[in-house]
Amino acid sequence: MPTAPESHQVSPKVKHPEKLHLAYAKLQEELGNLAEARKSYEFVLGEKPKSVDAILGLARLDQLAGRYHEAEQGFHRALELAPDDPQVLDTVGQYYAGRKQWGQAAEVLQKAVVASPTDATIRQHLAIALAHEGDVPAALAHFAKTVGDAAAHYNVAVILYEDGQVEEAEKHLLQAVIKKPDLHEAQVWLDEIRREREAKSLVAGSTSSPSARVEELPPPPLPASPVIPAARETAPTGHPATSSSGSQPSPPLPLPAVPQTPEQLEQLKNSMTPAQFEQWQNQLNQLR
Repeated sequence: MPTAPESHQVSPKVKHPEKLHLAYAKLQEELGNLAEARKSYEFVLGEKPKSVDAILGLARLDQLAGRYHEAEQGFHRALELAPDDPQVLDTVGQYYAGRKQWGQAAEVLQKAVVASPTDATIRQHLAIALAHEGDVPAALAHFAKTVGDAAAHYNVAVILYEDGQVEEAEKHLLQAVIKKPDLHEAQVWLDEIRREREAKSLVAGSTSSPSARVEELPPPPLPASPVIPAARETAPTGHPATSSSGSQPSPPLPLPAVPQTPEQLEQLKNSMTPAQFEQWQNQLNQLR
């Protein structure tokens, strides 16, 4: 039975050591400390062989390590144990999406949306898979439910551009600008695609005269996060739009040292409110 190293043994006073190790494993996975994460996930499985969270965690680690056969076995095992769990379905769908197996991703994510129809993130994952699969009308419908019509066309345009369908991407960018003229990203992309096409025309027309040849412009750069997140759009300034109430996020917490053992993680968690602990985790993710 796999166990964590001696340095990770939990005090007998801890009532649920598997929960502590699971939280520690997830933290180490987020931080990129995959060996540490694996040790704690294996500890959890030793205590609870049917822990879906631990099975999924190890499957993700296998995926990152390129052990796709083992990863797929783990994902299928999780589905067997929790076939209707939307988070399990979403995780498996994201696995297929990461491998660009868009049909399989869409099939699993459809089930996830049925299981949790109000989860905007899962619905966006489905929309992305559908767009890559070629079912643009369905992708637009799901995007529209999370970000509105204009951003839906923008999202589809970015995906089509990534897949080499530049003309179709241009059509959807135009629709996005028509529906929402202040959607800055759509206008920028539309201008870049048109500029790229004009540059190619100049290059093609100057091939007979080397002295008049114009250097071809590179394609427009892909933004770091091309798909607008659910429930918000990016303001023309390039900053996320504030909520309708106008409230601003809380100032960041001073960042404490990253816990090196499950016990340290438990101590840190107990020293904070749930909101502070979540904010601390978000700050760590931003520093990765």
